[in-house]
Amino acid sequence: MSRDAQAALSSWSLRRPFDRLMGRHSREKKARKALSDWTRDVLTRAHDAQRASVAQIFQRSQSLEATVEAGMNAGDFYELARQTLDEVFKPKLACKRGCSFCCHIPVAASLPEIVNALMFARATFSAQRYHSLTERLARADEAVQALGPEERARRNLACPFLENDQCSVYEARPVACRAWHSLEVEPCKQAYEHPESPPETPTVAPVLYAGDAVREGLRLGLQDAFLDGQRLDLVRGAHWLASDPEAVDRWLAGVEFPEEVRFTPPGP
Repeated sequence: MSRDAQAALSSWSLRRPFDRLMGRHSREKKARKALSDWTRDVLTRAHDAQRASVAQIFQRSQSLEATVEAGMNAGDFYELARQTLDEVFKPKLACKRGCSFCCHIPVAASLPEIVNALMFARATFSAQRYHSLTERLARADEAVQALGPEERARRNLACPFLENDQCSVYEARPVACRAWHSLEVEPCKQAYEHPESPPETPTVAPVLYAGDAVREGLRLGLQDAFLDGQRLDLVRGAHWLASDPEAVDRWLAGVEFPEEVRFTPPGP
């Protein structure tokens, strides 16, 4: 965990005696409102702390190391908020090792998150394994270029970081991947088998919203540091960053991303 996340952890006062707060009267309107207010407080604190922390990182240094730290920092803040929410909501997730249905849908991530994933791979993979990753990135990028957002969402293109149905950069995965989850396996399977008409995935809303809060805090923190904080397509962005050694330096100098690597969601 980064030093900024550790500092935030020591300063947060998020936990309350929920056994007493909810108790046998958990269906009462007052108790539900208290839980809603508490959840909103957790998400607001995660957003605000993430924003301030990222701005501080780039005030100290505008470098590759700072970029990696910002990517790690986003994961730390999400996990911090997630642990706090899990203590109260206690979600029974169906997600487990080897379940990779969701690793075939488009992902949006910030530049620091993608750089963090790539640097993690470079540091922990063998030379041959990292070369294989860059080859998968190139093939996936070529495939994505030929598809519109709607068609791509129906193609089930595997994430290039996926190896043997497992995330090869799990410890450094983007916040969007951390936040996505399901309470049941079958809807995920159905969405994979029928991407043209996927069923609704049963999720715990605050867990998803925590991801949104952290990602928005990260975007604004980068903006406060006068950096382009818009989200990139994970596939196209990772291939661009892996194949252009000067891409991060240009970004740190204030140059905006190429339009083609920005994330475009499906739909109108």
